[in-house]
Amino acid sequence: MAQTQIKRNFSGSYGSVYQMLGEKLVFVERDAAEFVSFGIDATKVTDIKTLRDAFRDTLTDNEIVGLQIDATQAKMNAKIDVMRVLRSIYTQVSLVFDKTSGQYKSLGRKNITSMTDIQLYNVAQIALRFVTDNKTILATSGVTDNLITQYTTKISTYHDTLYNTTDKQANRDIATQNRIGKANELWSTLKNICNIGQTIWKNDGDNAKANDYKIPYKQSKKKAVTTATAQTPAPATTPPTTTATSTQNNTTTNNPANTETPVEPPVNH
Repeated sequence: MAQTQIKRNFSGSYGSVYQMLGEKLVFVERDAAEFVSFGIDATKVTDIKTLRDAFRDTLTDNEIVGLQIDATQAKMNAKIDVMRVLRSIYTQVSLVFDKTSGQYKSLGRKNITSMTDIQLYNVAQIALRFVTDNKTILATSGVTDNLITQYTTKISTYHDTLYNTTDKQANRDIATQNRIGKANELWSTLKNICNIGQTIWKNDGDNAKANDYKIPYKQSKKKAVTTATAQTPAPATTPPTTTATSTQNNTTTNNPANTETPVEPPVNH
């Protein structure tokens, strides 16, 4: 069964949510006496900061992609080494056994450049076993224990890089989901803090402090509006209209903090 993919609960960038939570925590500490009535004490504030720092320390997708690229390059380098090993083995065996012989054909030689990674590894294993089993007779063509050790190391390295590349792809998927989950926690915490702060100061009649807890942008409604329009198209005779709501939506969409592209918070580790 496929694992359910976590989706972002907010439309702003990762960086904007991280930054806003830090800004609101300053006000929470200023208003610590009032927030205690809502269960937000010094210990809870510390927990929130820990949550924020945990998000900061997660790898960004760019960092994960970088690791994946490094793993892929390492695999390609190891693959080239294995193809060189195979070419050397084929030549060394051909110097002792005729190419029409069963011994030579048992190597399973094919066009190694067109093989899949697993096929290349399996063929390399077969060739290595043959050389190891026949090293005495192949000594006349330059095969030594030291050379066999070198061949074994290169083939083993290639094997490791195959699995490492696969792991990096899986790790990227897991890390992406983990990052979204932590970002959603930040967003939920941010909304709760702002709701409490506005309740406190609106009840006290202090609009200035209540405004300190306003979130400067709203989630985009564009997707929902588009879906509704597709389900219930307007009659052809109805002329298009311009409303104040559409102007507000445009303002929201143009807000740099409302971009769908994740922007990492400018923080120092």
